[in-house]
Amino acid sequence: MKRTQLPKLADCLVYACLLIFAMVLCSPLSIAQTPTNFSGKWVFDRSKSDPGKGSSFMYDDLIRNIIQNSASISIEETVKIPGGETVSDTQKFSLDGKETVEKTDMGTIRKIAKWSENKEILTLTTIMQIDSSDYRGDSSYKLSGDGLILTIRSEFMNPNGASTVIEVFNKK
Repeated sequence: MKRTQLPKLADCLVYACLLIFAMVLCSPLSIAQTPTNFSGKWVFDRSKSDPGKGSSFMYDDLIRNIIQNSASISIEETVKIPGGETVSDTQKFSLDGKETVEKTDMGTIRKIAKWSENKEILTLTTIMQIDSSDYRGDSSYKLSGDGLILTIRSEFMNPNGASTVIEVFNKK
């Protein structure tokens, strides 16, 4: 008659380690999340936007064209000012988390892009220093679940105070 042997302690430890390793590999925390991609042409929706307390939007015709890849995000903003003039400006941010510095005629501009922990919200920070005063803007970009609505919540801080603006855009 053959007697069954109890597993050795070393075998139990090996199996326990393998089980823990498998659980860690399969856990949601270990899966790298893909950052939200904001690329596309976005048209301003004044009716859903909020210019902040005591303010108003001076434009209706605003388009943001966003080009994003794993290394950077480029945002071209084109606005038609009442009276017919069209003005465009492009901002580019590195998505590696490092600060970039630009020298302009008006002063020094520091730019930083930072992802939320779940990679769904991208906050773009611009700090402009003029005459030793900082003018800071933090704009948080977030897409709706279906990817058709872009909401940008911007907080602006300067020596005179702070304000918050919420702009909503529809994908074109």
